[in-house]
Amino acid sequence: MLSGITLSQSYKKEINDRFYVGFGTSVSTFLGGEFGKTYSIRLNYSPDYYDNYGNFSYYERDRYDNSQIMYSPIQLDANLGYFISNKTAIELESSFIWHLRGRPDPDFVTGTEGDMDYIDKNDNSTLFAVPILVNMKFYPMGRVKSPFYIKAGAGFQFVKESTERVREFYSYEEYYYNYYSSSYKLAGYEKIAVLPGFKIGAGLSYSVFNDLNAFTEIEYSYFKNTSVKGSTPLALDKARYTGLLALNTKVYFSF
Repeated sequence: MLSGITLSQSYKKEINDRFYVGFGTSVSTFLGGEFGKTYSIRLNYSPDYYDNYGNFSYYERDRYDNSQIMYSPIQLDANLGYFISNKTAIELESSFIWHLRGRPDPDFVTGTEGDMDYIDKNDNSTLFAVPILVNMKFYPMGRVKSPFYIKAGAGFQFVKESTERVREFYSYEEYYYNYYSSSYKLAGYEKIAVLPGFKIGAGLSYSVFNDLNAFTEIEYSYFKNTSVKGSTPLALDKARYTGLLALNTKVYFSF
């Protein structure tokens, strides 16, 4: 009986509190266009991406030996919100997104230098993004009756992207296979941009215990790329937009 009273009091406190701050993480992937091709989710290291180019069967090796980096993108989330009423809330939301296993269009060029074959290719693409948005959250039935809500917001995304043009040398050792020998960077490209966009989503809020609560949400964000130039292998110079689909969970404290 006492436990039930305590839980009821905790729930009432959560409903009556106006402010909340939350932290969490997301499983996410870039979708569509050049960003979807280059920065979709990577669940593990796959050396087959550049292997077996044409009929040459080159054994690809990452120039920086990034084979131990297993999962990308890595996303950390934070928000700060205020409940205007039983049905509406406004929140400031941001994320830190790292993608360390980008796969750009390689644009292979092959040749021979001395007694060694080589491949020139685009490789080692990385991305860092920080979206900052102001969202409106709406509970159709009121958060007292139902934990379900929908949300929409607008803001900007800071994006920093880099990639390289590399030359890899291969030595012929036995029939059919060419083995990696060495490599060096031919050129490097880097770009920073700030993109305007929006986010839509839906989720559930629930109590974990005492004053600790949580959100679980599915969200889609879209940011228009206003800096397209098309002169480098960077996705920022090719894509018209960035689209990110994310499933996230945040724990939050209300006060």
